[in-house]
Amino acid sequence: MRFTFSAPASLLFVFLLGFFCPSQEPFQDKKVFASSVAFSPDGKYFAAGGRSPFDTKRKDAVQISVFEPGLKGVLKVWESHSGKEIWDLFDSDKKIRCLEFSPAGPFLAVCYRGSSQRLPVQRKTYPLIVWDVKTKEKKIVLPECCGYDCLAFSLDGKWLATGSMVSLEEQSPESWFTLWEMPSGKEKHKTKLPGGTRSYPQLVDSLAFSPDNSTVAIGTYESDLFVFDLKTKKASKLIGAGPRSPTALAFSPDGKFLAFVSRENEVRVFNWGKRELVGKFSAYSHACTGVVFRPDSNMLFTSGIEFDAEKKTTSGAWKAWAVPEGRLVFTGKTEAKPGSIAISPDGKKVLLGDPWGPVELCNVPKELQMEKIKGK
Repeated sequence: MRFTFSAPASLLFVFLLGFFCPSQEPFQDKKVFASSVAFSPDGKYFAAGGRSPFDTKRKDAVQISVFEPGLKGVLKVWESHSGKEIWDLFDSDKKIRCLEFSPAGPFLAVCYRGSSQRLPVQRKTYPLIVWDVKTKEKKIVLPECCGYDCLAFSLDGKWLATGSMVSLEEQSPESWFTLWEMPSGKEKHKTKLPGGTRSYPQLVDSLAFSPDNSTVAIGTYESDLFVFDLKTKKASKLIGAGPRSPTALAFSPDGKFLAFVSRENEVRVFNWGKRELVGKFSAYSHACTGVVFRPDSNMLFTSGIEFDAEKKTTSGAWKAWAVPEGRLVFTGKTEAKPGSIAISPDGKKVLLGDPWGPVELCNVPKELQMEKIKGK
């Protein structure tokens, strides 16, 4: 049997096909320079937060990026299926440092920082806000401080961990690790990490909950990697992590590995059960900026920047690695020079945030996509 369509009917068919089967071309948004990106646990949304774009080719671009005169904080959320922007939020007083979706619902936690918050003349304070993505209302507002630097939700959604700057005095900066109960927003534990000096304390820079919700991995700026036990409420150094680590953290969903990026631009993989280093490799010639495991735990994705010594230029890329040995499986080129990375729950999309350029949503090649996880 053969079907024929009139011209109007053909056009209608093409329109409906495009409506119900959105394009799989890479997504890009140039209206936000994103310092952080995230997918919702159910895969329905993705988000990016940072600051408004500026001309990066200007001679004073570096000064603009540091002092940010006239720049606004930008928060955007899109539907994953269609790529449709469902809302954005602009704020002239503060930029977005990092963000993460809660596993407990359509809630998005956002850390804010001031535009010139490291200058002695600045004494403003900023909150951490948990937004309801559907209603666009503030669900929880945590107490203000000089700036929240990082955050992480436990996988059961019952806890929120934060690293915050509570003093900006040049000779005595202070940083705290805090544990908050969700959804009440009540502070349950607060501590300064051991070690460090008056001028160089343990500044909390990155956080990740273990999949069993028993511990929190804590990365500190140019210092140590700590492990916080939720039962004992004590933090201890992870032996063998190496010096000056880490800048980014990620647990494998099965809890077997902890991957992190050292400030020597080296990716290190720990067997979490044995607390031993089982793999390390150099991922980029210039900087590795983020790590995330594929949802089936069998592959590690990274974001970073390559440097061409001959041309003296830099370019962005995301890569896929076999773990723990660190065998390179795939390299994806991007227009963005990503500073952060996230992966969709189905493992088919990679989201990249560039603090000096566009947000990009890239398709994971079919040969790198995982088999369907049991029970999902």
